[in-house]
Amino acid sequence: MIFQYTGFDKNGKKIKRKIEASDIEEAKTKIRTSGILYKNIKESDTSIFEKFAFLKVKKLNSLELSKLSKNLAIYLKSGVSLVNAIKLSKSLYESDKKILDFLSSVETLLEEGKSFYVALETQKIIYLPDFYKHSIKVSEDRGLLTEILFELSKYIKEQERVNKQIKTAFIYPSFIVVVSVLMIAFMLTSVVPKITSIFDSIDQELPKSTQFVIAMGDFFSSYWLYLLIGIFCISLLFTILYKLNKSFRYFTDKSILKIPIFGKVAKTAELARFSYIASVLLRSGVPFIHSIKLSSEILNNSLIKEKFYNAA
Repeated sequence: MIFQYTGFDKNGKKIKRKIEASDIEEAKTKIRTSGILYKNIKESDTSIFEKFAFLKVKKLNSLELSKLSKNLAIYLKSGVSLVNAIKLSKSLYESDKKILDFLSSVETLLEEGKSFYVALETQKIIYLPDFYKHSIKVSEDRGLLTEILFELSKYIKEQERVNKQIKTAFIYPSFIVVVSVLMIAFMLTSVVPKITSIFDSIDQELPKSTQFVIAMGDFFSSYWLYLLIGIFCISLLFTILYKLNKSFRYFTDKSILKIPIFGKVAKTAELARFSYIASVLLRSGVPFIHSIKLSSEILNNSLIKEKFYNAA
């Protein structure tokens, strides 16, 4: 549960933040432990969509995550403990309530004795990529947190640059596809029904292709609203199944790799991520087999992940 509270910090500054706890009493205890004098506290209001973790919209962009990772790595390299590194990072984000709540939640969990990975996995303030959390888990198991945070910072920044190039390259083709679809939809729903009467006056059988176009126009004109609702429901069902059903996710991941162009892009992205983390682990002295196993955990595609794990 997430609780929202207002109060005063150690310096007497008025604050308004959120904190995670199992109940309100635990939330009060955590706030007092942090040295904050709270004025009032209540359970944070959440919409029906926020109750599903995968539908939350709170997400750090790549550059923010890269910057945060680099700052933490610098603090840790300077000999500062992880908890104190989190506290120092909070001072850099006083104007960003979202990141401040996230860091406060992680700080509280770390002070309870949880590992950094568990703290990131437990907090519900901000969505973090699975590969990022698994990379943190690998680094903690091997005592390489500082090195991995530096590498993640560089990797995420580079991935953002590549993603921007890919998006730029796809702008024109995407525009052409969207315009084409809209034009076809307009023709079928507006133009075809109006000229159907002309064909009806012709006392002869129309070609099969013309009959098909007329039938499609009648269908889209009559059921366009149901089609939109159906597409929304199918998309929602697909998202839920992909997140909760392992067999469906495996089948989907396998199918994605077979799609022309997009499959190759997806496979290349996964292999690049795997190779990058594996190289960091190998340079840090982790045995080869363990590097393969640990690096496979950061992959999103379940088929490729299984291949690497079985190979190890």
